[in-house]
Amino acid sequence: MKYTLTSKQFKGEMVFIFNSRNRLVYFDLRAELSDEQHDFFMAHMPKTISGLDRFRTPTSSIKQVEPDLSFQSFWSEYNYKEGTKKRAEGLWNRLSRINRILAIEFIRVYDGKLAQSGVAKLYPETYLSNQRWLTNE
Repeated sequence: MKYTLTSKQFKGEMVFIFNSRNRLVYFDLRAELSDEQHDFFMAHMPKTISGLDRFRTPTSSIKQVEPDLSFQSFWSEYNYKEGTKKRAEGLWNRLSRINRILAIEFIRVYDGKLAQSGVAKLYPETYLSNQRWLTNE
């Protein structure tokens, strides 16, 4: 699940993405923070969705962002336009809602692992047919 945090105390937003076990898997600081705000936030980084509650104040807003589970969203996020797009789309359409969410969530983790290992990225249809997000490879 994706959440955004905005506040009258800073410009911009913070983006949090939590996996199906409610654990933080991605954070994007798109806000201008003072040194004090930055230090406070880093010391209290939420590890789970419930950890966001400590940032609820009268001047802040936490909103859940509904994920875009379209094939086009996956295709864009996966960002490797090789293989057979039509086959990948067919595989995508057969996935359950939760597997679509997990497949998209895992792309950043997968890209990070590839960057560290130097292994080539799978074609999108192979990523989908092998369900890489379940094997965590």
